[in-house]
Amino acid sequence: MWSILLMACASTEPAPEPCVPATEADILERRGEYYVCLDARLGGCGEDGYPLGYGAFYAERYLLEVRPLVSEAGQAFLDAVSVCLQQDMAAFATDASTCDEVWDHGFSSHPDCYVASGFCEVDLESQLAIADAVEPEDTELPEQQEQVLEVAIRCLEARP
Repeated sequence: MWSILLMACASTEPAPEPCVPATEADILERRGEYYVCLDARLGGCGEDGYPLGYGAFYAERYLLEVRPLVSEAGQAFLDAVSVCLQQDMAAFATDASTCDEVWDHGFSSHPDCYVASGFCEVDLESQLAIADAVEPEDTELPEQQEQVLEVAIRCLEARP
C-alpha cells in the first residue's frame, strides 16, 4: 500500500529550470529572456502582465532601440538598470508568486534601481530619450507615474 501511495506522490517530471537573471556581462545577449522564463514559471501572466508586457518588452526596447541613441553614460545606465531590475525580481519572485504581486513588485523596484544605476547622473538628452521610449498608454499607468515622480524627487534631492 505504501508503495502505491509513494508512486502516486512521486513526480516523474523534472523540476523546471530556475529563471536566471542577466548579468552585466551578458545583458546585451540575453535582454528580456529572464522575464519570458518568469512568465512561464508563473503560469502565464500574458501580454498585459509585468513579465512580458513590461519587463521583457522594455528590456528589448531599451537595449536594442534606445541604447544606440544615447550617450556612453546612458548606455551604461541602461545596462546596469536592466540587470538591477532582473536581479531584484529574481530575489522576490517564487513559483508561488501571483501575477499581481509581480506587477506591484516590479514597479516598486524601479526607483531604487534607476537611482542606484546612475539615472540622475546621465545627461539630459539621454534621459529624455529614455523617457520618450515609454509607450503613451504606459505613461498613464498610476504605477508608472508614481515611479517617475519618485525618481525625479530622488534626483533633485541628490543634486549638490
